[in-house]
Amino acid sequence: MSQPKIYIKTPKEKVHKLIKWYGWITIILLCITPLVFLLLPVLMVNTNKINGMLRESQVLEEDSLAGTVKEANWETDHDSGVHYIKGMLQIENSGGEIVECKFFKYIGPDQKVLPDILVDDNVEMTGQFKTDDNIFAVRNIRNLRNDKVYTTKPSLRMY
Repeated sequence: MSQPKIYIKTPKEKVHKLIKWYGWITIILLCITPLVFLLLPVLMVNTNKINGMLRESQVLEEDSLAGTVKEANWETDHDSGVHYIKGMLQIENSGGEIVECKFFKYIGPDQKVLPDILVDDNVEMTGQFKTDDNIFAVRNIRNLRNDKVYTTKPSLRMY
């Protein structure tokens, strides 16, 4: 598809930390007890798993897409104690083709606000076409009705 290149400037978001300051105190106390040999490997495996999930969820900005939303489904859920927003969109581009789009973002437990993108809204998106799934993975999306920008960059980190 030869779409014109779209640039979307994303707003800075508050980042939610999974391990708070009091979690570090617990880890330090754990390290000075014999339980370190039992519990620290479990903690390290869980930390590595969550960091891997956050890294894999990031989408590259290789392609762009603009069009009208024909269907929009949004939901929040959690997996392994990590909350996320998932959206499936159907976009009709300027050529009249329907393109399936996937929005996936890891968030903090207090950041469960769904994007304000509804049917018949005009949107611009950046992201990446996944040829094996025939889906457009969204990195940034701008609703042209209210000029709001939403990104799939995780607003969550471990430390």
